Amino acid sequence: MKKSFSKIIAIALIIALNYAGLLSVGKTMAVFSDTETSEGNTFTSGALDISASPDSFSQEIIDRIVEIPITIDHSQTTVPGQYKMTITESGASEHNLCSALTADLRDGHDVSLYSGALIELNSATTTMSIASGESYTLRVSTSSALAKELNGKTCKFEIHVVAWQEGVENPTDGGFADSEIIFGAITSWAFGGGVALNEFLPNPTGSDSADMPNGEWVELYNNSSEAKDVSGWYVRDSSDGTGHQIFIDSEHAVAQTIGAKSWLVVYMNKEFLNNKTDTVRLFDDNDNPVDSYSYCGPLTSGGNCGSIPENKSFARIPDGTGEWVDPIPTPGGVNEIGNEISVERSAVFEEENGGGEDSDIAMETVVEEENTVTQEVTPTPITDEEPFVPEITEIADPAIVEETITETVETVIIIESDPEPKGSLEVTGEVIS
Repeated sequence: MKKSFSKIIAIALIIALNYAGLLSVGKTMAVFSDTETSEGNTFTSGALDISASPDSFSQEIIDRIVEIPITIDHSQTTVPGQYKMTITESGASEHNLCSALTADLRDGHDVSLYSGALIELNSATTTMSIASGESYTLRVSTSSALAKELNGKTCKFEIHVVAWQEGVENPTDGGFADSEIIFGAITSWAFGGGVALNEFLPNPTGSDSADMPNGEWVELYNNSSEAKDVSGWYVRDSSDGTGHQIFIDSEHAVAQTIGAKSWLVVYMNKEFLNNKTDTVRLFDDNDNPVDSYSYCGPLTSGGNCGSIPENKSFARIPDGTGEWVDPIPTPGGVNEIGNEISVERSAVFEEENGGGEDSDIAMETVVEEENTVTQEVTPTPITDEEPFVPEITEIADPAIVEETITETVETVIIIESDPEPKGSLEVTGEVIS
């Protein structure tokens, strides 16, 4: 009995001790892991890259149409793509030439991608082929009804080439995309191909009807960058009657072709233009009016056109495009304004002598009977001091001068003064008979 009780106590003790040990154990965690290897996977990245040429261009419309070649290169593109072209006007202008120009964009197979107003160009979308690049032709033209005041004006614009990934509806919807800009400028010479009236002399010194290179003449100027054949063209005055036109031929001009940015003088070989008021008109060989200008001499007290002084021309400055002025005659050369009496500032004199606004160089020509006296005076800067008045000494024995003046005499007096007057002036004179 004792033995059985002892066994029971021992078993209970063992159970109690094991239970106490189990209670002292917290939580236990187990981690399961596995590794797999997948072979044959490849990750690649595509590219969409285009270039457009030329980068920029400047063209002239001579015969109402000009063609510009355009190349789109997409040799660096590796993903399927597409692209299109649009045009926007560059900056504001005071004329509407851009609005007057039309465009026809064609691909290398002469298929039209767009036809309409230039600045509204929005081409059909083109899918990129496997070729490295594609060529296009942009044909810009203007109608014969283009306003004359747009002649010589320039339209500046930008050609935007935008490429994007195939399958994407718009370039801004995501995916691969690229863009290029071509800067363009087109100048219109729809009237006369750039040829315009440039200068004319209605009242030459001597006979108005003298043969070339004397007598009356009309000068033409070629504004364009191409030589222009004007044989068969003619000049008219205000009348449409017979005998009121001068053809540009070997009898009236040394040539019938005007080089680029060059002049051609047409001689009337007769009394042609009125010396008070008239109109000079230029026509091409198809009787189309190209250019015209009406002139009038100095107004009289009654408000009528007076006589134009001899050897005074009417000219455009700058040549070919500028406003008409009354300059010195320059047949076959750059037009210039001239004056019988001119006063201009000497920048060198002011810099070296400290001159102010009142320090000028004056040149004056005075004509008295048969004597011509030319004076060149360099005055000093004006100060608060009493002005210096040079004394002019006798330049020759009076008896000699009196004897010489009985013939044709030209007397030249040159007065030279020190910029800072410290003494008398040196005066030299010479009598020329």
